[in-house]
Amino acid sequence: MNSPEYVLIRRMSATATFTAMTMALTLAGMLAACSPAGDTSDLAIRPSSGITEGDSGLLTGILRHELGCTFIDSKANGYVVPVFTERTASWSGDMLTFSGTLRTLGKVSAGDTVELGGGEAQGIAEDWTIPEGCRTYGTFWIVAGS
Repeated sequence: MNSPEYVLIRRMSATATFTAMTMALTLAGMLAACSPAGDTSDLAIRPSSGITEGDSGLLTGILRHELGCTFIDSKANGYVVPVFTERTASWSGDMLTFSGTLRTLGKVSAGDTVELGGGEAQGIAEDWTIPEGCRTYGTFWIVAGS
């Protein structure tokens, strides 16, 4: 016969296992939600370094998705290519989903006005993936918070 202490420990152990499993599944779902699924072939991408960039600069302009490139048509800066951290942005149809510092909604379409925190890059790093269609643009913007 089981003692009352043994039964109580077994019940607590089952409850703790269930709670741990629930928390793990919730966390996995939250992490998946932070990583937009979709097409990234027209986006400039940089690897995640674990370091978040400052957002002291602000790039404002019209989001464009043309000729194999995603870029911002900015009155102040001309054509600027935003460089997103990997797994933070993607196209799904005509909607760009972004999980970083976007001062509009989390989803925008080409032609929408956007504001991106970050700063101008001083060249292109070797470990960035730059679509061929974006290479003709001379200005790149490191998107903050991504």
